[in-house]
Amino acid sequence: MNRREIMKRVRALVHGNYRLEMLYRQYNMLKIKKAYPPPIERKPVVVSMSNSMCHKAGLCDRLRGMCGMYKICKELGLEYKIAHVFPFRLDDYLMPNMVNWHIDDDDIEWDKRQVAFVDADPLPMKLSGRRTREDNNAYNMARLRSKIEGINGKRQIHVYANLDCICEGELAALYHELFKPTEELQRQVEWNKKQMDGPYVSVTTRFQNLMGDFYEGGDFGTLATEEEKEDYINRCIDKVEAINREQPGKKILVTSDSVRFLEAAKLLSYVHVNPGNLVHMQYTTDASHEVYLKSFVDLLTISDADRVHLLVTGRMYRSHFPETAALIGGRPYEIITF
Repeated sequence: MNRREIMKRVRALVHGNYRLEMLYRQYNMLKIKKAYPPPIERKPVVVSMSNSMCHKAGLCDRLRGMCGMYKICKELGLEYKIAHVFPFRLDDYLMPNMVNWHIDDDDIEWDKRQVAFVDADPLPMKLSGRRTREDNNAYNMARLRSKIEGINGKRQIHVYANLDCICEGELAALYHELFKPTEELQRQVEWNKKQMDGPYVSVTTRFQNLMGDFYEGGDFGTLATEEEKEDYINRCIDKVEAINREQPGKKILVTSDSVRFLEAAKLLSYVHVNPGNLVHMQYTTDASHEVYLKSFVDLLTISDADRVHLLVTGRMYRSHFPETAALIGGRPYEIITF
């Protein structure tokens, strides 16, 4: 007797018997359920957020924060997206490379019952008790990861944090997995490199508002006299000239937040300055596309230099901008303190 004949007799047997019919239906439903693959637990999508409600830090802090968040998502097997829409849309300058981090505006979840929110500001070494920057970054990474790992039952996790929590040796690989320049940005970088017409090194200075020509929110302090400002500029120019003597035949790409210093540096025949105005994107939220583009052009042009230098003297700020560029490009980096 074949299987079809057996099932025909079973159906005839249970027909009209309510209890047996119910058991037979349950049996059939079990067969149907077994035919489907096992249920997959839904994992939340992690989204790095920068919008008009909350946008923090400068360009490099933002990029390093995204790379750190991406590393956590890789380790936890979570999908990672970036919704950087203010004060500019990130994908106007950087596009997804190996990882599709783009998310459409309509796909961002705004129902707070479906969203978990994470805000993790970095703890400085003096508060975390760590003695080295690498240990402190690892500590901050563990803090952020534990917050993400502990969230269940949500569709999305919105991260409002720019936490520098990765080791220096990890940045380049993470950055290049996430990002590649837009065609416009790449054209600008190649144009500036062509103006230098050969190998070049870079020199960066970060005055904040010492020269009185760069807006950075609150009062970071301006030098009191013109003599002091000239002294700072002359000392930095002396270091640029010393670098030129040490590496003759190479152009020097000079980047700075001070227009006054850039004008002085441009008087040197071997110096190139990328055209355009510079702003701090945390404190200037209404600049044009071209103004924000300048920061990206500087970053990627520095990342292709043979050697990257930061000049620091007196009250000048020890910027991470040239260091980040050097790490992205795998270039030697030197801080010259004088």
